[in-house]
Amino acid sequence: MKRFLSIIAIAMLTVGAFAEGHMTFKGVEINGNIRDFVNQLKAKGLTVVSNDGSTAMLSGTFTGKDVKVAVYSTPISHTVHSVCVIYDGGDQWQIIKNQYTSLKEMLTQKYGEPTTVVEETTNKYATEDHYLHELMMERLTYATSFTTDKGEVLLRMAYMNLLGNMVLLCYKDKEGSKINDKELIDEL
Repeated sequence: MKRFLSIIAIAMLTVGAFAEGHMTFKGVEINGNIRDFVNQLKAKGLTVVSNDGSTAMLSGTFTGKDVKVAVYSTPISHTVHSVCVIYDGGDQWQIIKNQYTSLKEMLTQKYGEPTTVVEETTNKYATEDHYLHELMMERLTYATSFTTDKGEVLLRMAYMNLLGNMVLLCYKDKEGSKINDKELIDEL
């Protein structure tokens, strides 16, 4: 589980915009102490799976799907800075592609045109029949990001051993990320 959460945290480091105000998740500002934030998500119907005080894993429903939700906070003040939603991608290319495409369309309606879109494979001979294998081998990238004045949203396909194919939808709050960066740098 720690490896899984670490991989998601690394993915969050690739999401990088910054501004004023706070992103929201399920109508809750991505801000404040992780304990309080998790309690607000519980009130919205999510169930806590684990919480070590810095990172919490919850489960529940989001966009009409059963999901896992990872909440990340800063190492010292435990201020929430990022939330990642993990959708099960299934074991068929069309399922994961439809999940990704549907979320991308909804995010585009909410946030406008994406800031970046990368949808490619490094294997020039691969066809869609082989894209799941390409995803597992890390030769396929489907990622879209949206930058707002409050932070950034990253949508991407991923594969992780033991967990399989998934679609990740990550929200990175600008102000919380600044606090996280400062706390990490201060430790150096």
